[in-house]
Order: sequence, then C-alpha cells, then structure tokens
Amino acid sequence: MKIFEWVEEVEKIYENLIENAKKESLDELERLRTEQEKNMEERIENNRKIVESALKSLSENLNNEDIFITEKIKDFKEKMEITYKNSKETLFNTIIKEIGFDF
Repeated sequence: MKIFEWVEEVEKIYENLIENAKKESLDELERLRTEQEKNMEERIENNRKIVESALKSLSENLNNEDIFITEKIKDFKEKMEITYKNSKETLFNTIIKEIGFDF
C-alpha cells in the first residue's frame, strides 16, 4: 500500500522538520543567552569603572579637604599662640586683679 508508505514518509519528514526547528530554536536561544551574558558583563564592568572613578575622585576631594582643614587648624593654632603671647601679661594682671591678689 503505497498510501501508507507515503503517510509514513510524510510523518518522518514532519518529525524531522519539528526536530530541526527545535534544534534551531535552542541554538538561537543559546546564542541570545550568551550575547545577553556578554552584554551584562560589559555593563557590570562599566559600572565598576564608574564606581571606582567616583570613589577615587571622592577620596582625592576628601584628602584635599583634610589638607585644607589641617592647614586652617594649624594657622588658627599659630594665631592663638601669638595672641596669647602678646596678651599674656595683660591676662595675668587681669586674673590677679579678679581673684584679689593685686596687693
């Protein structure tokens, strides 16, 4: 019976087509997954570089601010010492007078 052989042949061709379509779909999905993983890795690397750059910049700014504040404190301390030395005698006399030891 030629018709049954023909039907069996059509079924085999149909099964082969389905299998080929599945394989192609799986291959395409795998390619897309690999591509997406690569894109994600690139984004992560770019984000890491941005964060590192921002942290480096922040660190440099903080170091500069620390140096600035340290210099300001040093200047203030020096001015206080000079002011104290210049007014030491006056302060001493005022304290003696206030506590009543100015005989």
